[in-house]
Amino acid sequence: MQEVVIVGAGVASLGAAWLLARQGVEVTILERDVAGAGASTAAAGMLAPTAEVRWEEEELLKIGRLSMELWPNFAAELEAASGINVDYRTEGTLVVALDRDDLAVIDRLHSYHQELKLDVRRLSSDALRELEPGISPTTPGGLFIPGDHQVDTGLLLKALVEAFKRAGGILREGVKVENENQTLATITF
Repeated sequence: MQEVVIVGAGVASLGAAWLLARQGVEVTILERDVAGAGASTAAAGMLAPTAEVRWEEEELLKIGRLSMELWPNFAAELEAASGINVDYRTEGTLVVALDRDDLAVIDRLHSYHQELKLDVRRLSSDALRELEPGISPTTPGGLFIPGDHQVDTGLLLKALVEAFKRAGGILREGVKVENENQTLATITF
């Protein structure tokens, strides 16, 4: 049987570990703190390759959009495997300008989106507030990106940990891994 040890229990590591474990690979994750204590906990849960694309990142956008196509099935499989709803939402993303300078950047970004033939809609302040009434009336405008989605990162982390464990994976938290001379890993329990 194959054995894999993964250092760090963030979303990416947990996702890969769960997929390996459900295929019969013996997987152990070593986490220095608790699962998701690093960047995964700070993440906003945006699945937003279109909102986050910047100039000259067309290849990255392609990868992000392909990944987005996998999310509905991934979320459904994860929820079934863990019994936890990850709150995967498909209502789109708003990019909001806080002032006229932000709006100028958003307008340039929108032009770039149009060059790439992406489904992005430029909205006035009033149109933004129709979609999200909590937005300040002083907001000058923004973008609506219907194809970008969201997930609750806290629920996602819980579901990944649960699915990983149910698949036979081992999660060891509070474990310090040190790499000495780039050749030897020392594990302290």
